[in-house]
Amino acid sequence: MPTDLVSRAEVWATKARCPVGAVIRKGFKELRPVLIEQIERGIRYTEIPHERISDASYNFDTTMMVSAEAYDKLAAEIDPEDMTGLEAPMSRWTRVKFIESLDRYLTQKGY
Repeated sequence: MPTDLVSRAEVWATKARCPVGAVIRKGFKELRPVLIEQIERGIRYTEIPHERISDASYNFDTTMMVSAEAYDKLAAEIDPEDMTGLEAPMSRWTRVKFIESLDRYLTQKGY
């Protein structure tokens, strides 16, 4: 998670008297169903960012359950030869989507 987003979330967390992780989880809660819907429809390999994040000041882990059909479709599209697995590419895809969403969420809430 980029430092600037974490800093903005920390301001809100201080005001809300909660850990910054609570603010970040609340932001992700709204995005999760959207991401699952997108995954269920299918993601193209070209939509997966290949670069790793350089500014990661806060670790955020999550798990999303998708149907077996969606998983098989993802595997065929993203890792057709079963070389790298889906975890790293899907982590990068989710991170990009979440960073954009958290930025909008914090802005809408005045942070």
